[in-house]
Formats: sequence, structure tokens, C-alpha cells
Amino acid sequence: MSLLRFLDAVRKHLWALMSCAAFTLLGMWILYANKSNGWAFQATLALAGFCLFWACFLAWRDKEKEVQQLKAELEAKVRPSKPSPKEEIRTLAVSILDFLYERTQNAPPVPGWQPFFGDTQEMLKQSSKASEQITASMRYESETLEIYKYRYSHHVAEVIKSLPSLGLSADFLEKSGSTPFSSGAVKAVGDHLLQVADLIQETNRVDTKII
Repeated sequence: MSLLRFLDAVRKHLWALMSCAAFTLLGMWILYANKSNGWAFQATLALAGFCLFWACFLAWRDKEKEVQQLKAELEAKVRPSKPSPKEEIRTLAVSILDFLYERTQNAPPVPGWQPFFGDTQEMLKQSSKASEQITASMRYESETLEIYKYRYSHHVAEVIKSLPSLGLSADFLEKSGSTPFSSGAVKAVGDHLLQVADLIQETNRVDTKII
């Protein structure tokens, strides 16, 4: 607040305070108590000083209210709005598919079937290696499903609960969403969630948060 604006705000409040009944009551008390002129002058000066102080406070309070109101309006503008069910389900689906893609990219190699002709020892060596690769792949697959269960199964369960209120069926998700049996089933859940999101109209909102 600039000095001129501050003084103008103080002037408005000071004018109202100086016009109040306080000075009239003070004058009546001076006459009734037969106070001296010096005492009357000092009392009037003290009351005027208090009015000036209070006018300054009121001017500051008005400005503080304006600042708080502007702050609240600004926070309301920058505060992210609650996403729609469509956006929430699509975000969940994309997150599941991205997770599965990352896991697939880092998956251990799976040995393919190849006919082998040659030394028996070499054949046993290759078979042992293939067995180790299969075991590692199965372990990795199991870890993928456990991570999915930890990160996403409860979110998918919330989606399943919300779909009837949106007029949609959750038959497929109810069968495979919470406990998929393979990475392929996890991908199917993500793909189906995308299909569900596409069926939801942007104006179709629910009060409870899905995810």
C-alpha cells in the first residue's frame, strides 16, 4: 500500500471516528465534573490520538482482508481440479501398461526350443542353462504379478465398485483385475480399463474418488 492510499484509508476511518459520540460524551463529562481547560485539552488530545491509532488499525485490517481474499482466489485458481472418473481410470490404465512394458523390457531371456545334435555332455549343459533361464523367467513373472498386486489391485477393485454407478459392467475386471494369473492378463486389464474410460462421458461424474 502506497503512503497516499494509506493516508486516504486512514482519513475515511478517522472522519467517522471523530464524528462519533465519544467527543460529545467527553464534553458532557468535562462540564459535569467541572474539569479545567488544561485537563479538557489533554483529554481531547488523548481521545483524538486514540481515534488516530484506531483508524490506522482499521485501514490495515481492511487491506489485510483484501490480501487474504486475493490469496484465497489465487489458491482456488491454481489448485488442481478433481479429475473425472474417465481421467482417473485412463491414468490407472496407462500406469499399468507402462509398468508392464518396463518389466517386459527388463525380463530375462526365455530359451526357445532348438533341436540339438552332438555330444551328450554339451546337450546336458545346454539343457541345464535353459532350465536356469526358465526358472529365472518364472521367478521374474511371479515378481511382476506381486508388484502389480501391491501397486494396482486395490485401485482396480475401486474401479470395479464404481462402474455400476456409471452404468457400466465390470464382469471382465471382476474375473481378472484383482488377481491376474500372468503378464498377459495384466495387459488385458490395462487394455480393458482403457476401453472402459472411452465409454465414460466427461460429464458423467461421481462424488467419490475412484483412485
